[in-house]
Amino acid sequence: MNGILASLKMPPKSEVSSDEDIQFRLLTRFVNEAVTCPQEGILATPAEGDIGAVFGLSFPPCLGGPFCFVDLYEAQKIVDGLKKYEAAYGKEFTPSQLLADHTNSPNKKFHQ
Repeated sequence: MNGILASLKMPPKSEVSSDEDIQFRLLTRFVNEAVTCPQEGILATPAEGDIGAVFGLSFPPCLGGPFCFVDLYEAQKIVDGLKKYEAAYGKEFTPSQLLADHTNSPNKKFHQ
């Protein structure tokens, strides 16, 4: 088992390996996946995603859920971070189309 894990280990990338980058990378990956759910018909509303993430997956309640986080933090900042991580780590960090669409309309929010 240790050999398999060792083969999957990625060397740290200095430009995206600070403690803050690691925290933001984990958070934005989760948010990006959550935002993909309405796009794929898994969620009917962003509120469902926020409630499910906070109560079911222990998403930090102080952030209100992944959709609230996008509204508060701004989609453009999240997409910019994801693109930086995509360049360093690959397609797993490609911003979802719905998230990218929110960057085109700065006033567009998941929760009005």
